[in-house]
Amino acid sequence: MLTRILAACVGLPLLLAVVLFLPPVATAILFALACGVAAYEMLWRTGILKHRRILVYTIVAAMANVMWSWLRACSIVSEQTLWLCALLGLFVYFCALFCELLAAHTELRDEFPERTVCPVDSMGAGFGTGLLACRAAELRDEGRSAAEATAVLEQEVQNLCEFFTVSDLMFLHRTGRVQAAAALVGTVLNLKPILRGDEEGHIVTCEKVRGRARAIANLAARYETRAVHPELQRVAITHGDCPEDAQALAERIRAIAEPKELIVCPHEPFTGAHVGPGMLGLFFFGSGRA
Repeated sequence: MLTRILAACVGLPLLLAVVLFLPPVATAILFALACGVAAYEMLWRTGILKHRRILVYTIVAAMANVMWSWLRACSIVSEQTLWLCALLGLFVYFCALFCELLAAHTELRDEFPERTVCPVDSMGAGFGTGLLACRAAELRDEGRSAAEATAVLEQEVQNLCEFFTVSDLMFLHRTGRVQAAAALVGTVLNLKPILRGDEEGHIVTCEKVRGRARAIANLAARYETRAVHPELQRVAITHGDCPEDAQALAERIRAIAEPKELIVCPHEPFTGAHVGPGMLGLFFFGSGRA
């Protein structure tokens, strides 16, 4: 520790001298690295954080925050830097959110040692996560233990089917899902992509169809071929301010096989901002996620 302190005392003036001649982006990177080293020394060496995963995310978030703050302070307004700042801001947010979740898990475990907290990765979003939450409540009412419910939910995740389509391809373009040319051509040709959550939780395109009516029919066809015992399960349809299309899909679902419960509701705003108005999603349990 003493060696590092002496090195810092000697290196700090040199670093400041070098910084004066470096471009702002390089300076931001240097400061971020210095911040990362300092965070490591403070959090790990002192034993404040002993969970390595939390430590890594905390250090990276601190480094990203320093870079973002320095670039903003330097008033760099180029398009590349604005994108960098935006990405760093999102990265800091998600790192902080993840760290808060882990910290809450640790705090609750220490405060209520007689209770069990079992996190489950849904590998999805929207009402896909909602179906798992409803299933967890059912398992609780059946008297299952937390460990038993977790095992069931982790298996259910592998059979959770999440299919959806969008109305405006430009929303997918703005978030980097499709290229500008592809979005323009798709809009002109009235192409509607059918997207799904894959086996690793990524959103991928599985098919493209012409027109909204065919997209709705495609979603219904996937329910017909993939749903397992629909009469015993809960099915959800979410929409981005297009209730008429959602009801049209619901009528097709009921005609194919009436589920135990069919929920039709607006899509949640977090991922809704990614897919835009006109999004139409279908969530159910089938034979695998593919």
